[in-house]
Amino acid sequence: MACWALRDAGTHFERALTATTHLPQTREVIEQSIDVRLDLRHAIFTLGEVERAMGLMREAESLADQLGDTARMGKISLSLSIGLWMMGYAAEAQGPGQRALAIAEATDDGMLRHQARGHLPRLYHDRGDYRQAAA
Repeated sequence: MACWALRDAGTHFERALTATTHLPQTREVIEQSIDVRLDLRHAIFTLGEVERAMGLMREAESLADQLGDTARMGKISLSLSIGLWMMGYAAEAQGPGQRALAIAEATDDGMLRHQARGHLPRLYHDRGDYRQAAA
């Protein structure tokens, strides 16, 4: 993936995801399953498979919710927001985007905070709320 061999990376992440289904569903395995979905999403999203990536994020969201994993939920929420925005659903993207920012603030996750603050103004801009976008 670091070399932008996204198709190959996607294939390996798919295999890893399949492997997680054959393991006992411990917390650690479920966390790994979420992380593989996040990595796979990155590879296929970049290749234009946005709808499939969104499906992976919905699965990851359910798993993170099951675990009560706030840190992963922040990353997933931001991914959902970006995906919805890219698919033309800026209004629907606002909720997950704001949830990502709230999680970033609550967990003091600087990277997530930076990413959410960079993304949310696009949503406000698309709505015509230029003052909020500027803020």
